[in-house]
Amino acid sequence: MTALTIIVANQASYREDLGAGEIGGVALTSDAFSTVASWYPILLAIAVALFAFSTLITWAYYGEQAWSYLFGNAKASVTVFRTLVCLFVVVGCVATFSKVVEFADAALFMCAFINILGLYMLMPVVKKEMKKYLADRKAGTLNDPDTADAVPVDQPA
Repeated sequence: MTALTIIVANQASYREDLGAGEIGGVALTSDAFSTVASWYPILLAIAVALFAFSTLITWAYYGEQAWSYLFGNAKASVTVFRTLVCLFVVVGCVATFSKVVEFADAALFMCAFINILGLYMLMPVVKKEMKKYLADRKAGTLNDPDTADAVPVDQPA
């Protein structure tokens, strides 16, 4: 609906962005919706701020959990992570948006790379477990993790 509103509103900012080959951004959305309701840019600014704040909190929590898993849950370790988060928040506030996006992309690439590396290293274990599961399924029995007894698939436990 946002894209449709931007195209239908056909604001000058949309035509300029289209000519430059770079379409997007909150300002473009705000311009388009302001043609319908003059108060919409205020609502959009509040929504974007709340989204940014909730995203910051969520990623900080996610990062802290990963940090605690890797480096321990000691108070000093958690304090170091929280200090780094506060430092990056300040840097993110003064850096250009494109630099923030580039850094976020690089950080997420590193996370994906590490996860893919872990999947590759665990591939033999997954293959072994998959073969075991398929054999149990073909035989009509699966191991119940609570009782560790073989339970026929077609009969209730």
